[in-house]
Amino acid sequence: MALIDDIKRILDDLAPHGWGKLFEAHGLNILADDLFKALTDPLVDIDRTIVGFEDFASSADKGIEPGIPSHSLVFHALASPAVVDPTISKYPTLEMLDTIENFIYSLSKVSIKDLQNEHGSNLVIATLCYQYKVASKTPHRRYADFCYSRTGISRVGTAKPIYDEKRRSFWVSGQSDEINVFPARFGCFLAIERKLGLNNSVMDGPDMGTFLMPVHKLFNGTECLQQNGEWLNINLFSNENHLQQKLNKIHTAPQFAGGITPINIFDIEKPPFVQNSQDIKLVDSRQLNGSFLVIPPTDHLLVRTAFQVVNGKNELARFVRPSQLRFWENSSSHQILHGPERIAPEYVNVRFKVNKVDDEFELEDLNNIQVTPGDNQDLNFRRTLSDNTYEAAHFLDDCAEGAFKISTQELEFPSKPAYSIVAAPDFFPLIDQATIESFIGRIRRRFLNRAGHSEPLSAGRHMINPNIELNGRAFDAEEFNITAIYGSFVPASQNQKNSKDEFSVSYMTDAASNLFHPGWDVSQTREGNEVFIGAFGLGSPFPEDAKLCAALSSYWPAASPDTARAFNMGITIKPMTDEELGFHPNHPKVLDGSIFSEHGWDGEFGPFFELVNGSEVVNYINIQRSDYVTNSLNNKMRIDKVAQISTEEMIDRVNAYEECMGIPSLVGKTLVTLDKVTDWSRDTRFNLGGAGYSMVFAILEPDFIVDPNDPKRRRNKVLQKFEYHVDANTILWRIYMANTLSLPPFRKETRS
Repeated sequence: MALIDDIKRILDDLAPHGWGKLFEAHGLNILADDLFKALTDPLVDIDRTIVGFEDFASSADKGIEPGIPSHSLVFHALASPAVVDPTISKYPTLEMLDTIENFIYSLSKVSIKDLQNEHGSNLVIATLCYQYKVASKTPHRRYADFCYSRTGISRVGTAKPIYDEKRRSFWVSGQSDEINVFPARFGCFLAIERKLGLNNSVMDGPDMGTFLMPVHKLFNGTECLQQNGEWLNINLFSNENHLQQKLNKIHTAPQFAGGITPINIFDIEKPPFVQNSQDIKLVDSRQLNGSFLVIPPTDHLLVRTAFQVVNGKNELARFVRPSQLRFWENSSSHQILHGPERIAPEYVNVRFKVNKVDDEFELEDLNNIQVTPGDNQDLNFRRTLSDNTYEAAHFLDDCAEGAFKISTQELEFPSKPAYSIVAAPDFFPLIDQATIESFIGRIRRRFLNRAGHSEPLSAGRHMINPNIELNGRAFDAEEFNITAIYGSFVPASQNQKNSKDEFSVSYMTDAASNLFHPGWDVSQTREGNEVFIGAFGLGSPFPEDAKLCAALSSYWPAASPDTARAFNMGITIKPMTDEELGFHPNHPKVLDGSIFSEHGWDGEFGPFFELVNGSEVVNYINIQRSDYVTNSLNNKMRIDKVAQISTEEMIDRVNAYEECMGIPSLVGKTLVTLDKVTDWSRDTRFNLGGAGYSMVFAILEPDFIVDPNDPKRRRNKVLQKFEYHVDANTILWRIYMANTLSLPPFRKETRS
C-alpha cells in the first residue's frame, strides 16, 4: 500500500472525531477527493490563535511540507502535545504519527547521489532519540519542532507501557500497584557529522565539537530513498547490547572505601554480577516502521534476588556483611565511599539475611527484628546489624545502559549507535528538570546551606562507559556530545508565542539529571585514565538510594519526591501532601471515617498528630527501620499519586510553603500536615477563594520515643503549633500551644 493511502486511512479515521472541523478552521479539507493536492497546496487561512497552534512555524503554509515535519500543519496538529480540544474525541496513535513522518520525508524524494554531492563523505547512518516538542522546549525556541539526541532515557517499572494519545507521550495507568515502564523512541537517519552551523542550535551546554545532524529519516518500504532513479526497498533492523555492572562494582571497589570481599564460590565476572544482552534480556525493542521503542522488562518487581550456578546448583547471590559497616548518619545501609568519581553504588542494602535450609534459600527481613526496649532502640537496631555476622542477599534492579543501533543492509554508510540509559522510575514525570532546579536551588541554598545543584543531562558533555560493546567498543572516547539535545531550524520562521505543554513526558536527556553529587540517572566514574559516565552509581538496588535522596529534602535528583517531613528530617524543600505521603491507620481522618488508610508513593505512611496519654505528639516514620527494598519486594512503591504534579503546581506549593515558613520566621518549625484545597469557597469557615493549601507546622521536643506498637514509627511531643490556610492572595494563620482548648483567632497576611 502506498503511503498516501495510509495517510488517507488515518485522516478518514480521525476526521469524524473533531479533526475534520479543526482542520477546516485552517482552510484544509482532510476528506478532499484529491487528498494529495489538498495536503500539498498552499493554505491561506492558517489560524495560529487556536490553542496549540501559537507556535506552529510562522513561515509554514501547507498541510504537508516535503521533508519538514515541523512545517507541516497536519503533523503539527496531530503530534503537538499542546493541540488539545474538548471537541476532539480521538487522538492519533504513535504508529499513526510515525507513518505521517514517513510520508513527509518520502515527498522530499531524496536520492543518494544528491546527498553525496551535497555532503560528501560525511554521511553516516545515525540512530537518534527524537521527540516533537513545543517551542519553549526546543533548542532554538522559535517554533514547535523535533529535538534530536544520541541518548534516550527509558525507565523501569512493573507494568507494560501505556501510550496516552492525548498527551502524545507515555503515561501511567493510575493503578496503585503498577509502575508503568516508560520507553524511549529512536529513529534511523542519514546524518552528517559536523560542527553546528548558523541554522543549528543546541539546548544546553556548549556547542563545541561535532554533532550528528539528521538530513533524512530512513524507514521501511520503497518510498524512502532513491538510487539511480529507482526507489530502494529499505528494510530496517535493530541491534542492541545493554550492560549491568552494579553487583560487580560492589566487590571490585577498594576495601578501604567500603568495597566488599566476594564469597569465593562466586565468579563476579559472570551473571548476575555482570550481565549483558547476551546473558539475559535486559530490554525489549518494538518496531513501529520508521522508528523503534526500547522498552524495559515488565515481568517482575522493581527489585529481585538473583542466582548463579555453582557446581551445578543455583546459589543465591549474596555476600558476608562487612565487619566494619559504614553507615550514613541516618541510614542502616552499607556505604561505599567515593571521591569525584563514583566507582560503585554508594549504598548497599544489608537488611536481608540469607538462611539456607536443605539447599533452599530463605530471606529473613531484619527490619522486623525485636531489640531491647528503651531509649536507644534505634542504636540497638543498628548494633544488631553491625555486631552479627551473616550473609546478606544481593538484589538486582533493571537499571542498565547500553548501545542501540538501527541499520539497513541496503546502504553502506558507516553506522553510529545511540546511548540507551535504562533508568530508575521518574516519580515526577511532568516536572521539568531544568526549570524546577533553577527555582528550587535558591531555596535549598538558603535554607540548607547546600551549594549543590542539578542540571539536565542534556547539558553534560561526557565520554560514555567504554565497557559497552556493540561489535567492539560502542562509543569512541572523543564522542563527548552524545547526551546533548540539538536541532536545525528554518531561518524564515520567526519566534512565536509559546504553546503550553504541561502533560507530555520526555524520554530525552532534558528529563534526566546530569552529574549530581555525583549522579542519579548517570554517575561520573573512572577506570585507569578514562573518566566517563556510567549507570551503576545509584544504590544497590536503586530504592536503597531513593529513600536517602528523598529524605534529604530531595537534595540529590532535583525532580524527585521530598520526604524530609515524613522522616522528621527538618526543612522540606518540595512539600508533598498528606495523601501523597500516605494516611496511617491511626491518622485522625482515618479514625473518623472521612478517608481510608492508604500508603504513599514509597510504601510508607506520612506524619500525623496523635493524642497519647493526654499529650499531643507527632507520629512519623522511623528512618532507621524504613526500607524501600522491603516495600519494593511487597510491591508497595507507587507512582499514581505523584505523577500528576506539574512544574507549575510544585512551584506554587514551594512559594506557599516558603511564605508560611516566614510567618513568623522561626528556626525549628516542622511541617506536619499539608492538604491541597481544590476550592476554598466550599469551606465556609474561611473567607478564601479558589485553590490553595492548608498547612500545620509544629515545634517538637528534640527527644523521641519509639511507638511501642510499631518499631517503624517514632513519636515526638508537640510544644507549639502553627496553622496556615492559603489561597492565591491571602494567608490566614495562628499560633497556639499544644493541647490548647480555646484557639486564638486567625491573623491575615497578603501574599507577596
